[in-house]
Amino acid sequence: MAQPFINQKKTIAVSLESTAILDIAWPDGSENMGGMAAYFYYAPRSSFAKNGIPNVPESPASLDDAAVIDCAQDGIGYNFKTGKGWNKMYITRDTSGVVCEPQGEVDGKSFLNKFSFVHPGNKRRALGFARYANNTPMILLVPESDGTLRQLGSENLPVNFDNITPTTGATTAERKQISFECSYPSTSPAPIVLGYDPLDDAASLSTSSSTTA
Repeated sequence: MAQPFINQKKTIAVSLESTAILDIAWPDGSENMGGMAAYFYYAPRSSFAKNGIPNVPESPASLDDAAVIDCAQDGIGYNFKTGKGWNKMYITRDTSGVVCEPQGEVDGKSFLNKFSFVHPGNKRRALGFARYANNTPMILLVPESDGTLRQLGSENLPVNFDNITPTTGATTAERKQISFECSYPSTSPAPIVLGYDPLDDAASLSTSSSTTA
């Protein structure tokens, strides 16, 4: 397990008045393939110690910092209770995605950050996760196809699963699967996480990677 952190910047930004505004360019030749990795990491909110879930900075220095959790900075990181950590879940390629939808009234705008994905089959462990996730607030770390890590959920506003649908498929040409949709509200789009490897705080990779359960 990684060393514990005391997160000094754990609350959501309340004002960007002093944030430096920068040019936003798009260099020629920039590659921009979409999609997500074929896995993500999850942990119940109850697995974290008090103030153990980092968030975007309260007063970001510039636009570059406004939707980022930089774990390379002192005092920023994930702090789990003893014996707890991230678990890993496989997802079918091209079935998942993060969408950050604006919501709210004038002078009260925010984002509803959503993550949807499909896990193949109806194996016992996956069905058990479906039952568990149905009523368990969680924090997720979701890698994009290029490795960019996104956090969904915060200490005060964790992810809740809005829809979990196991299906056997209606024909032999269809796959068995469980589809999941989850979301959480935030003043920021689902932030990018820098300077952190979830495997440093893995709970049980050998169990998570089982293909028979």
